[in-house]
Amino acid sequence: MKTHPRSPVALAVDDEPQILRLIVRCLESEGFEVLAAHSRAEAEQISENVESVQLLVTDIFLGDGWGGELAFRLQEKHPGLAVVFISGRAGGDPILRHGIQDHMVFLEKPFTIVELCEAARKAMDGVPKPPSDKDTL
Repeated sequence: MKTHPRSPVALAVDDEPQILRLIVRCLESEGFEVLAAHSRAEAEQISENVESVQLLVTDIFLGDGWGGELAFRLQEKHPGLAVVFISGRAGGDPILRHGIQDHMVFLEKPFTIVELCEAARKAMDGVPKPPSDKDTL
């Protein structure tokens, strides 16, 4: 019996329903299995019920919390999590002020679906790869 590799899992979080639908559409077109949340609390609850998440796309300023803290909490449970932060008002955000890691990308609203898909690919490409057996001497 031939097995098919599982699609990577993405968690999309935005308190604006239209933006959330756009994110979901983009990520599905990129081959992700997408879980959607309208709040930080909902995202944390969803994350607790899945084995693995490879990508988080989150608004920085959610109605019930800060997307940066959500990202750092989820990275504890899902090491290697790639992150795309989105926001229409990024001024003064501590993540952007102090720099972001290679597996994190910032995308300012408004953005196109093409820009979002590119940001998701860039974040995934920046995730450090685990060492393979070939890397050991």
